[in-house]
Amino acid sequence: MRIQMMVTLTLLLLFMIIHALAADPDSWEARYRDAVEKREWSAIRSLLKEKPEALMRNEPDESLLYEAIEKNDRELAVVLLEAGHGKTWLRDMDYGTYLQTAMYKERFDVAKAIISFYEIDSDIFQAAISSDNLEMVQLCIDKGFDASASMTIAPRAGFPICRTYPFLYALEWKHFKVAMYLTAYVDDVNLFDSLNMQYIPMAYDMHRTALDHAMKHDNAACIAWLKKRKAKTFNECLDKMSIAEMEKAFSWFRKTAARPTCDGLRVRRRPGLDGAYLFSIHQRDTVYIACQDVREERIDGFEHPWLYIVTEDGRRGWAYGGYLTSEVKMWW
Repeated sequence: MRIQMMVTLTLLLLFMIIHALAADPDSWEARYRDAVEKREWSAIRSLLKEKPEALMRNEPDESLLYEAIEKNDRELAVVLLEAGHGKTWLRDMDYGTYLQTAMYKERFDVAKAIISFYEIDSDIFQAAISSDNLEMVQLCIDKGFDASASMTIAPRAGFPICRTYPFLYALEWKHFKVAMYLTAYVDDVNLFDSLNMQYIPMAYDMHRTALDHAMKHDNAACIAWLKKRKAKTFNECLDKMSIAEMEKAFSWFRKTAARPTCDGLRVRRRPGLDGAYLFSIHQRDTVYIACQDVREERIDGFEHPWLYIVTEDGRRGWAYGGYLTSEVKMWW
């Protein structure tokens, strides 16, 4: 009991000391906030030189730059970045750099002011597209980002790893104004993205073209623009691909082998029971899995996606994943 009381009193004393320091008008924190309120930029610069460790705070509840972003204070943000703040990522946040934070939080005045302090990479460009702010997208491109190049989007908060292109990414987010602007940077309307949930054995890539995205969201302008340029869905692209092109395009192809769990498993031209019948495979047959459909379907108590398979003799089509072996054999 006595020890517990001493601990309580010690914590109370510490709290009182911290509170007193915070309330001290001569403390560094008080002088800094007074200078910010009065917009005294030279005084702020002097204070930052006096206490450079303040620039190293990167926890959201302590960071001076994060506070400036929250208040959409572009002038203060610039002063802090000029002093050396913001060179590392925000800790304990999913946003990444302070520039990404400003865009995701829709503090665009700050974002436009501080973009000159950053090299534009795919993560920052992704944030510009996600924020649905055309001016930020244009500024990133003006700074030299190649909007025709592919982007790798790392898994975050349960989302899959994704290799995509800016135009496709804008379509997926339903940011059609940005998407139509990015059409100027589309070299091939039949490029497709690649999603991978990274879970073995169902770690096969899922793919969609720009037309798939536009049709999914029923955007007439994008669909018309794409069809005018003879764009195809991913399934239509698959029909035209050679085996060599599949080996290059699909990360798991030829590295995984599977067998049907029943005889007479039907292979179809399109994923789904309404797909035209092509041929059947049997338990003795070995097939290679190229990719999977983006949707799962419930059939006979299973809930699986359809898998695009290629037989050893080169026949190919869509087979229901619920009737293919769940254990994959690696062919490294």
